[in-house]
Amino acid sequence: CWGREQWRDEETGKVSEVLRVYHVESPIRARSQLTLFVRANTVLRRDSVEKTVGLPTVDAHAMKLAAKLAISSTSNDMMELVLFLAKNQGRHMTVREIEKATGISRSQIDRLIKVLSHPKVGVYDPDAGEVLDPYYRIICKYLLDGCREDEEPQA
Repeated sequence: CWGREQWRDEETGKVSEVLRVYHVESPIRARSQLTLFVRANTVLRRDSVEKTVGLPTVDAHAMKLAAKLAISSTSNDMMELVLFLAKNQGRHMTVREIEKATGISRSQIDRLIKVLSHPKVGVYDPDAGEVLDPYYRIICKYLLDGCREDEEPQA
């Protein structure tokens, strides 16, 4: 939706409208789409999955597909950075070290880390150098084929 705010230029006395775009429903819509995808995938495969109270249970295959779909819907740099940070969980790496390992520019890494660590996103804690739960557990289990033994996430 569009929010309208007016401002007045003191020199000319002209009043203009400032347009700001608010796109609040996007994360909710994305979550809803992923949920429907997982449910549809499970229903389509209902003959081969376990049932709970007569309904097909979401299995690891459906979750792995959903995780791959979610991570691949971001930019390549974001996907590469998130997977790299999860692989290097708990290590305090500098932007230069991340740049050298991933090939992503420093300015892009800075921008992406700001996005990932924003309070409304809450995927990454730059002070601890950690991808936060439940994101770390999901990435570890479904995208990295398990965690390093010394970095097993807490259930």
